[in-house]
Formats: sequence, structure tokens, C-alpha cells
Amino acid sequence: MQKRRDRIPPATFRETCLFVCAAGGLLAFPLVSEAIDTKKEDQSVISLNKGNDQTLSSSALIKLLNSKLDGDHENLTLVIDANKSGEFARRAALGTGGIKGTWSVATSTSTLKRPKSIRTGNKAFTFTRPDGTVIDAVKLGNRFYQGYSAQYIGKLDADKNDVSAKSLHDTAEARNDEETSPQYKSSGKSADDMTVHGGDKANRAIIATRGNHPRLRNITNQLRTELKDAGYKDSEITFLSRKTSSIANLKRALDDMRKVLDAEGNRDKVNLFMYLTGQGAYMERTVAYRAGQLDQAGGGVYVADASSGLPDSTLSLDIFVAEPGLVADLKEELPASQGGFWLDDPNVERGGEAFISFSTAEEVLTTADRTVRVVLNDMEIGSVELNGLRGGDYVVTIPDSILDRVLPAIESNQTASISFQLPAEEDFFRMAVFEDYLSDAYPNLDYGIGIAAPINVLPEPSATAILILGAVVLLAPRARQMRR
Repeated sequence: MQKRRDRIPPATFRETCLFVCAAGGLLAFPLVSEAIDTKKEDQSVISLNKGNDQTLSSSALIKLLNSKLDGDHENLTLVIDANKSGEFARRAALGTGGIKGTWSVATSTSTLKRPKSIRTGNKAFTFTRPDGTVIDAVKLGNRFYQGYSAQYIGKLDADKNDVSAKSLHDTAEARNDEETSPQYKSSGKSADDMTVHGGDKANRAIIATRGNHPRLRNITNQLRTELKDAGYKDSEITFLSRKTSSIANLKRALDDMRKVLDAEGNRDKVNLFMYLTGQGAYMERTVAYRAGQLDQAGGGVYVADASSGLPDSTLSLDIFVAEPGLVADLKEELPASQGGFWLDDPNVERGGEAFISFSTAEEVLTTADRTVRVVLNDMEIGSVELNGLRGGDYVVTIPDSILDRVLPAIESNQTASISFQLPAEEDFFRMAVFEDYLSDAYPNLDYGIGIAAPINVLPEPSATAILILGAVVLLAPRARQMRR
């Protein structure tokens, strides 16, 4: 067994990098046993398209931006319109692990809030903010809208390329329809003052939208029109619609941006405007270290058979599921075995099944079989095919029938047990930790283990649609129940 241990590269020590999570602090205490130190981090997640493999956490998106652009732009303006998206801004501002270069990040909500139903209409209307201020809806195209994104685009329409990134956000926040606590962070004044088309040498824009509803798609279509009015050519805008919005296409768009940056004389003189909208989620991430390896690169816990001889190895980890908002997301429109749903908020819709994501930094497989089965609270939920020696990022969907059965225990314990069944007894992998993620040599986008459920905010129907829906309900009422 000593031979197997020798195959493990020794942990490399570096300065401790303290991660301050969105909840305002660091949790470091053993959940599984005294031999394992565990941290909890709160994160925002956005789904660019259907399928949980199209989901990007804040850490994965920032790693993607840094790996593709390396901070070589004159400015990056990133706008994220999704519920519970606020942690993207906080993550960007981390001294270690944040966005490189000159940048600003604006989000339509905080980490824990999701907006109510988005109101639209064919005729002009007003709405009253929680502070009593009466605000006019914004006309975009031939419709009227309320909400952060509508006010952001409305301000851009009014001032074209004369309005700064900070002013666009401040206006959208001040004229937002409710207290969703939009977030804004930047690298400094030059990023605050940048306009959407302000690059010294070149400008590029990326719009990615998952919106399935026509009225939501109208907003991003209008944004594309406003960018052209501000100075963009069609060839300078990459528009990823609900059919083409994906991580792969986002990577291609960033590769194209890299080519622009690498053109002669363009380094640090190109502006990139990015607007991402999709289904948002709140993720609780658990990062597990071996005893004595807290905050150390290479210190992630080994997932292996107990007889492997690997230090503090385990096949099972307890992960955090403590935040009430996360539990509500897990319950949303989840079919209950006794009928109805665990929870049904009329303002939102479920964006897909809940999922577990995890990342590895090292994998050793002794046979051709790469399949690892994943078990939640003693019930198998699915499997992944490991990538090989350098590890990878993996996502496993939680079947509704299993989530329904394990939710009472998860809610009571505020944890869930994740177990892994390896192909062979001598196989193992090491969980990636934050310090691995920071290394330029680490090829994957993420780290730790996370659990989340995507949620989408619904637009309110127009007055005509309400009449039609009322008639449908009278003919065929839908029994949607709340279990708890």
C-alpha cells in the first residue's frame, strides 16, 4: 500500500488564502469526522441553458473569464440578470480569486433574493416601489416593462454611449420595482466610468439569454438594438439566444475576444460588455480538507476505500444544506409522494431538477472502468465518467423521487450525505479545494461539492391573457398544493 501513497504528489504549501463567503464569514469545522475539516461557502449560480451541465457558479465563471482573457482588456463590464445572483459581484471583488484587470460587475438581485413576477403590458403603467416612490414602466420596443433589466436598458436607450457602467446600475437599482438588493462591485473609478462602447482600440459585446418566454426575449433583443445605437456593429456583438446559449458557445465567444486582444497594439485597449441572463440559483458549497491541510493546495480529502492507506480517506462526505432559501428552492414544484408539491410559489417556476456538482484535482483509476456512482443519503442518484489524472468538474442530477424521500432528513439535519462508489478498490480521487482552483496549473473551472436547484422568475400575463387563463382555470382547474 505504501507504493500507492508514493504516487500521490506531496501537498504544496502556500500562503493561506482566506475565503470570505457571501454570508459574511468562514466556517471551518469537522462535519464527517475529526479527521476532516470542512468549509461552507454560499454562491450564486446561473444556468445558461437546459441541463445542469450548462450551469456556471460564480467561481467557475470568474475562472473562465480569467483563463480566457487574463485581465488583458481595457475594461470588462459584466451584467448578470438572474435571481439570487448577487454573489457574482462579491466573488469578483475577492483580492485572491477575483476578476483580473479593470472590471465592473452588476447583478439584478442579491444572493438570497429572487424577484417577484415580472410585470409587462401593452399600455403604459406605473408601479410603486416599497419606499412609496411611483415609477413609470419602461417602453422597450412595443411593450412596457418593469424590473432591473428594463430600467437598465431604458437608461441606455436614453443616454446611449454617454452613460457609465455605474450610472446604468444605479439607475436600474433606484427604479427597480422591488427590494431585490441589486449588487455592484468594480475595480475602481475607470471601470465605473466606462461606457458600453468606450474601448480605445476595439469593442466587443456578448449577450447570452436563456429566456423561454417571448416577453423576456424581447428585453435582450432590445438590448442588442441599444448596443448598436451606442456604436456597435452587428459583427461586434455575439448574441447567444435560448437555442445557442451554452457554456461551449460562451467559451468560443471569449476565444474570439482573445483574438481581438492579441491583435497588434490591442492589449489593454479593448472593452468587453457582457450581459448574461438565465435561471439563477443559490448554492451551498462544501469544501473538505484532510486533517492539518486546511487552506493548503493539494489538501483536499481523498475519496477512497478505507483500506487504501491514503491519509484520512473516506467514501462519504456530509455537505451543508442549511440555508432556508436553498431548501425552498429544492422544494419548489417538487412532486410530493402524498400528492401535490412540496412548495409552489406562483411567482416562479422550477428551472430543472436539483443537482450535486463536485470537482476533483487528481484521479487514479486502475482499470478501464471510469464510472463512479453517486449516492445521496444511501440512495443512488446517478453516475459520472471520470476524466482521468488531472480531474474534472462533474454534475449529477437528483431524481425527483429520491429528493422527495430524503428531504425530511436533509431539512432536519441541515446536511446531506454524499457517497461515492468507485469502480475498483484501489481507485481514488482527491477533491479539489479553493487553493487548487487558484493555481494556474489547475485545468478545471471549479472546486468542492455544491447542491442547488435552478429557479426562474415568471412574467405576469397581460390583462387579456389573465382573462384567457381564467377561462382555462374554470374549465380545467389545476390542483397545486403546499405540503408544508
